[in-house]
Amino acid sequence: MANSSIGEATVSAHMKPSPSSVSFASDGSIDPVKKKHAKTKNSERNITVMMFAVSVGCKQSPDQPSLNDCLESTPPALNDLTSILLRFRLHRYAVSTDIEKAFLHVGLHEKDRDATRFLWLSDPSDPESPLRSYRFKTVLFGATCSTFILKATLLKHLDENKTNPASLTLREDLYVDNVLSRFSQQSELVNYFRNTRALMNRASMNLRSWTFNSKTLREIAARESVLDADEVTKVLGMRWTPEEDTMSFMHREIPTLHKLTKRDILRYSSQIYDPLGLLSPVTVRAKLLLQKLDKVHWDVPLTLDVQETWQQLAEDLNTVTNFSFPRQYCSSSSKMCLHVFVDASIRSYGAAAYIVSETEASLAMPKNRIAPVRKMTLPQLELMAAVIGARLATHLRKALNICDITLWSDSQIVLNWLSTSKPFNRFVKNRVQEIHLLTEDYTWKYCPTDDNPADLLTRGIPASQFTNNTLWNNGPSWIRRND
Repeated sequence: MANSSIGEATVSAHMKPSPSSVSFASDGSIDPVKKKHAKTKNSERNITVMMFAVSVGCKQSPDQPSLNDCLESTPPALNDLTSILLRFRLHRYAVSTDIEKAFLHVGLHEKDRDATRFLWLSDPSDPESPLRSYRFKTVLFGATCSTFILKATLLKHLDENKTNPASLTLREDLYVDNVLSRFSQQSELVNYFRNTRALMNRASMNLRSWTFNSKTLREIAARESVLDADEVTKVLGMRWTPEEDTMSFMHREIPTLHKLTKRDILRYSSQIYDPLGLLSPVTVRAKLLLQKLDKVHWDVPLTLDVQETWQQLAEDLNTVTNFSFPRQYCSSSSKMCLHVFVDASIRSYGAAAYIVSETEASLAMPKNRIAPVRKMTLPQLELMAAVIGARLATHLRKALNICDITLWSDSQIVLNWLSTSKPFNRFVKNRVQEIHLLTEDYTWKYCPTDDNPADLLTRGIPASQFTNNTLWNNGPSWIRRND
């Protein structure tokens, strides 16, 4: 396996023997890039498989740098992940694809290649065979600067091919080497499939693992051998079932622990990946529990009552991560508007935004924060919730290009602060100014507490109340235009 892998990589020009090719003893230890290798047993075929992976973080000794330590760590100009997921849910038709071996299509300058040298067995089937020196000719996956280099290369290619109709869509919907797009008409989807493949082929890059919620496009992709045959597809860390057109979460079971520490609570609660915050009414309870344990040491066993609280919460977290929801917000994507609700409790505050189209409404994205340890008044926390709501509205407007936005609060004090010209203390003044700056084109209105879905993410609810919760999933019924 390893031998064929080295052979394939050499033939495909991703790596090759170093020009000053020499053999090293099997115990030799030089080279800035090392390879980790391991033997695994394939029980079905009864063969031993040798696997290897680049380790650009390896050091020869603690006082010597790794290759990553020597590279510029320029942040890649990636598109916002939540914006891509938000847009992915907009229209009737959706598509997912990725660039095959994206990093290996970006070449390294000749003078930089020696920094990527590594040692490998001249005969991988013989662990005692002499070592041979290789070096990469392409960008290394895992190197600090690789993502930046890949994105810069792709942007240059898209800029040079602006006449291709798919160029702008790819620029907006690309995240590293993954692409998520959406369209209102199937004809647009067909054209996109053709145009993007032609566009990326010009850069000798292949778009593979195409997934559609359209049967017609699945048949076309299958005929061209680029269809992802899996029933469930990973989309930026979430799961998409295209035939049902539903999305769900990666489920990682939280085990029952006989000995529980604060570190365990952090470890298992952090493993829930929810980039859009849709599970916030349940997951906020883990944040509140950790704040309650603020003065407890990380590795001290917790008391029995805390263990019981966590066990119930862990069961709820295991339940809600099996939750699935429709990918598309509303069946009609015409005349969409946004309604953003804000609320606060003594322990947390936040906002929840809903997309409304005609008689339908759907949760788009919530955002919440735990209240500071330093005691604050409820009106102050309500004002901080309004700031979160204003920022969330601005983010959604930019991501979804929806300009009709209404914000709701159940705090008459906050609404008064936002509508009066009286002088305030510095705390209130700074936040009111930010809210005015972000929402000068929007409307603030009063919402009864019982109809405020943001109330759920500030106090937390059990899984039994979360499942099929209409207020949380769709907002109050009166935001639907024809109600």
